[in-house]
Amino acid sequence: MPGPPEAPEAPGPPEAPGVSGTLEGPQAAFEAPRTENPSRPEPHGLGLRFCSWDAESDADVDAWFRGRTDPEFRRWNTPISLEETVEDARESLRERARWDADGKSCAFRIVDAETGATLGQIGLNGIDTFMRRAVVGYWVLPEARGRGVQERSGEWE
Repeated sequence: MPGPPEAPEAPGPPEAPGVSGTLEGPQAAFEAPRTENPSRPEPHGLGLRFCSWDAESDADVDAWFRGRTDPEFRRWNTPISLEETVEDARESLRERARWDADGKSCAFRIVDAETGATLGQIGLNGIDTFMRRAVVGYWVLPEARGRGVQERSGEWE
């Protein structure tokens, strides 16, 4: 006598764009960073590149410091700590790198693809892999505002 029919496998959660795998369209160059791979991809497109921040680079630290001490940044953001000196900024970038390595965040320096100039920062914070949720955060340096940097950096399908 045959047993009961097997129940169909329950579908898993839907794939969330940008959480894993690759994207299509202009963002096809983006591949979600993997913690087991120490070399991070550099997403690019729409005239921008996303690069890792380097706490040992004076130029990166200067851009981070200018962005995080900008009055407009502080008007709209409540960071865990406020950088008051360049050394505070360097330590803040080191802490961000530790969070990235631990999978708690994923931060990128937004760079003009032609000139290499730092334009701002975009990243995912509060990453919860179980709930498949994160918060997108960004800021743009004053000299880069009004050029569509935020809109272009956030155009993920």
